Amino acid sequence: MRTNEDIIEYLRASGYATSEIINAMRKYPRGLFLPSYQKENAYFDLPLPIGDGQTCSAPSMVATVLSFANIAKGQHILEIGTGSAWQTALISELVGGDGSVVSIDLNDKFTSEAEAKFAALGITNVRFAVGDGKRGWHESAPYDRIIVSAACDRIFDEWVQQLKEGGIIIVPIGDVIQHLYRGIKKNGKIELTQMMAVQFVKLM
Repeated sequence: MRTNEDIIEYLRASGYATSEIINAMRKYPRGLFLPSYQKENAYFDLPLPIGDGQTCSAPSMVATVLSFANIAKGQHILEIGTGSAWQTALISELVGGDGSVVSIDLNDKFTSEAEAKFAALGITNVRFAVGDGKRGWHESAPYDRIIVSAACDRIFDEWVQQLKEGGIIIVPIGDVIQHLYRGIKKNGKIELTQMMAVQFVKLM
């Protein structure tokens, strides 16, 4: 079985992760957030099923998404798709104590498990919500960054409204063929740049 340091060294050597992301991965190893039956696979660079048709993305993909998002201390982040909550924990570390995260998922099982796990880990700058991610989470808007962890067919109006001017959204778009996009809000509209081909589960 590979170790957390093995995958971190691979990501560092391959240029996937910034030093800040690597430090966050050291603090919150992927294995802490996976079902028991996936523990032995935690530190391979593979997406892993976590139940209910959902996956925990491969470490290289998580690192890539977070790098594209260019997260800074003190920012306010909306994550659409809690899943295993590993990425959520990494974001919480990247924004620091002065920052905050809202993570929304349609599956209350994922949110309740994440809440218990984060309480045990002492992570206090994350709020979990159950709801339709397509509508965002207006109660805590606006956001510096929106990170969408499942593929959709378009950018929804609610996301545009809830993203700050100059803010960044990272989102996979497509059906059979998907691409990861990085969008910046300018003059109230999202300007998208296609970054790379990807394969995510679909946003429900």
